[in-house]
Amino acid sequence: MKSTILSLLLAAAWTLSGADLTGKWAGTVDMKQDGDAQTIPVVMIVKQDGNKLTGTAGPEDDQHAIQKGVVDGDTVTFEVDNGEAIYYLELKLDGDQLSGAAKAGADGEKMKIALKRVKQDT
Repeated sequence: MKSTILSLLLAAAWTLSGADLTGKWAGTVDMKQDGDAQTIPVVMIVKQDGNKLTGTAGPEDDQHAIQKGVVDGDTVTFEVDNGEAIYYLELKLDGDQLSGAAKAGADGEKMKIALKRVKQDT
């Protein structure tokens, strides 16, 4: 009986926090460059293995490897090095949407990022 209850609790906990991010996500980054507001389309193609996230992110024609990708409940954190700067991202999952902030460098200005799931790999 105890093992059945424990199994049900573990299954419920996995269902609540175990959304798989694997697949393709598309959206925008709102940022300022040289004082001008810009909205840049971005794509993220990822694979989740447990709490580890790997893949690529950036403009569709300029993808860069995701580094230090971690999924913790509904929070996703990772870094992307585009050769000019390291971008630090912290996003929150809400259904098939990811939103949050990115910044270039440790002290960079925060940029808003919003992504929607385009395709879920199975």
